[in-house]
Amino acid sequence: LKLWKYSDAIKKQLNSQITAIYDDGLGKIYIGTLRENLRIFDKNTKTFSAPLNESNFRESGFLSIQADLKSNSLLLGSTSFGLCRYDPIKD
Repeated sequence: LKLWKYSDAIKKQLNSQITAIYDDGLGKIYIGTLRENLRIFDKNTKTFSAPLNESNFRESGFLSIQADLKSNSLLLGSTSFGLCRYDPIKD
């Protein structure tokens, strides 16, 4: 079990309630929020980014994140679109 501290600096960066966290074990942490869609934290550079195809997720919050190991993608439970598939390799 890995613990990840939710610091005030991260809280200021996201400005939204965190509802789901997934650590891919490769240096990226995927963070689902209620208002700011999906955010990606790079542990190496200590920076946040959004998916390049973020417009596909516009105005949706994410309640869950689960890896789909067969397709190397993430399954995202969203408040607006139901179940979404996100491919971090293609993005």
